[in-house]
Amino acid sequence: MRGEARRNGARVLDVRSAEAFGKRHLPEAISVPLDSFSRDIPPALARNPGRPIVVYCNDGARTGPKGTKLLRDAGFARAFNLDTGIEGWSQAGYAVQR
Repeated sequence: MRGEARRNGARVLDVRSAEAFGKRHLPEAISVPLDSFSRDIPPALARNPGRPIVVYCNDGARTGPKGTKLLRDAGFARAFNLDTGIEGWSQAGYAVQR
């Protein structure tokens, strides 16, 4: 996914807490904690439901899948969960921002 997200116009969405995002996150990710968009899809996303979205959480098994499902249920057919989350991303040696 590294540079592919930007080349494909994908949004990278961090659904962890704002505090976790502040400690580290994937490059170019935007922070939208799951509890905030469970109530309403952020306007920045709602404008383009056809745009690919890569959703991630800490380990890829908790909030990431929930966020992906919420987006898909709202009509975002190109929402995908990063199965390994930021932990797997980092362990694979890919960059994170602090």
